[in-house]
Amino acid sequence: MSTSFYKSATKSKLLRRFLAIDAILPRDNATTTNAAFVGKRVEIWSTTCIVTKFGRNNLTRPAGYNNYESSSLSTTSSNDADDDDDGDDACMYILINPANPQLSGVSNFPYFPRGGPVPREKPQSMHKDWQPLGYVSNWGGMEVGSGMMYPVSVVDGLVHQLGGLPLKMECAMKSIIKTRINAHGIEEEEKCPVGQAVVTSAGGYMSKLGNEYDEIIHTAPPFYKYYSDDNESGTTAMQALQECYKSSFCKVDEIITGAAGSSIGTKKSLIAACPLLGAGARGFPTESAIEAAAEESFLWLTNDATTCDLNLDKSGSGNHPRACVAFGIPDNTTAESLITAIEQKF
Repeated sequence: MSTSFYKSATKSKLLRRFLAIDAILPRDNATTTNAAFVGKRVEIWSTTCIVTKFGRNNLTRPAGYNNYESSSLSTTSSNDADDDDDGDDACMYILINPANPQLSGVSNFPYFPRGGPVPREKPQSMHKDWQPLGYVSNWGGMEVGSGMMYPVSVVDGLVHQLGGLPLKMECAMKSIIKTRINAHGIEEEEKCPVGQAVVTSAGGYMSKLGNEYDEIIHTAPPFYKYYSDDNESGTTAMQALQECYKSSFCKVDEIITGAAGSSIGTKKSLIAACPLLGAGARGFPTESAIEAAAEESFLWLTNDATTCDLNLDKSGSGNHPRACVAFGIPDNTTAESLITAIEQKF
């Protein structure tokens, strides 16, 4: 969830980094020269908004930021960065966006309940649709009450708002992967089914989102309480959430290896900004969302995730761009809990 409008002047801060080399060496008794994927790392940042305060123009990177063989952090300003700092021109910025299966953003609903369910219909009222309390008693077939969220309160809402018409058109042109009947008996066409991920641009250089990010990885987390109502695969909501991470991290690997028409080109590194999936509008308990993030982050670092079998460079020679998954967390307590959960995986 985004809270940028509360602390708009607060800068993002790097709290902790985890390196692939640190995860692999103790486990495999490997050496620095043959450790697989030394060019991977996971970072935990505190940020007020991962969409507007965390991209290319907002990250303050410490000196030696691109040293992938040391987990220590420097307090030196990025202006005094070491020579190994690639700089923004050599880095590709990606945002992992918790989307809905239709890739429609939240434009269909001016406000919606945290944790679901998705309303059956858009509200019809003589009043403005942004006036949920005191003017209308029900909305979309549901009683209006506390816990309602607005488009600017969630990552997907901001992504589509700042991506503008170019992103909207690109999402509209994405192929339909699946057609199913939802819990309301309504047929839905899904371009990104729950647990899967698809890639789009950020709307191009003319959009506000495109100024911060080069591409968007959209993934569709399940609703924690209502996933069983729509689920056809027999998986639990927790398993589906873990699949979102696996699918998204697979897309990161595809991009850095140049697979599937990747646009990374001559970039030397990639930063994939990632919110805590499921912890916002999807209604997952914070502890469950943290556990899913910690587990899949560790598996990605050690290349134990089985959903994406790519021929990444395992020599440590840097023949592929270096990749970083950077979690941007608004709440410091949640950020520290995520750090602890990942530490326990090592």
